[in-house]
Amino acid sequence: MRWWRSAVMLALGARIGASFRSSMIVRHINVRRPPPNLLSPAAVRNRAPPTTPPKDPELPKMNADIRAPELRVIIDRGDQPDETLGVISREEALAKAKELGVDLVLIADKDPPVCKIVNYGKLRYAKEKKKKEQMKKMKSNEIKEVKMSYKIGDADYQVRRRAGAKFIQAGNRVKLAIQFRGREQQHMHLGEGLISKFVDDLGLDGVPVAKTKIIREGRDLTTILSAKS
Repeated sequence: MRWWRSAVMLALGARIGASFRSSMIVRHINVRRPPPNLLSPAAVRNRAPPTTPPKDPELPKMNADIRAPELRVIIDRGDQPDETLGVISREEALAKAKELGVDLVLIADKDPPVCKIVNYGKLRYAKEKKKKEQMKKMKSNEIKEVKMSYKIGDADYQVRRRAGAKFIQAGNRVKLAIQFRGREQQHMHLGEGLISKFVDDLGLDGVPVAKTKIIREGRDLTTILSAKS
């Protein structure tokens, strides 16, 4: 009987050993990998540094960024004429700007560079104001178009009348086109009367306008309207 007991014990031991090895394999498979954001010290060292945002290309060089040893310097005196200091050293120019509590601004990259001692905020405001005025002037030269049929109804006519007045009051010129289709071209003379009525009505609206010579463009009669000076 002893040999039977020994066989049973050996069989149980083998089964327990196999179960233990299986559990170890499962544990090894289920080991969680570290999250990717936990970088090694070597990876941290090799990581690229954060990039700095680029400088505004429209921003001129100022103060310590100006590196030329000698500068031709002008002092902004506000409402008075600018004061010219002539060619002085960079250190003198920076000291003068610091004394006046303003900035040393590069305005012309010549030899030597031309700089101005001025409040940069004031200088930038003046430049932006000038730019806006130029844009406004360009916009005022735009030509808006108002089209209508010579048989236009009163409601549609009033819409175009208001649009024309709005465009001219905004400083734009208006191309007024009276359209004719097919046999309607036999009544071109009626288009001239409609143009005259449109000009008179704008005058009644407080928007006096001048018009250019009426010309024929294909099937249309056109003229350019602008504010009367």
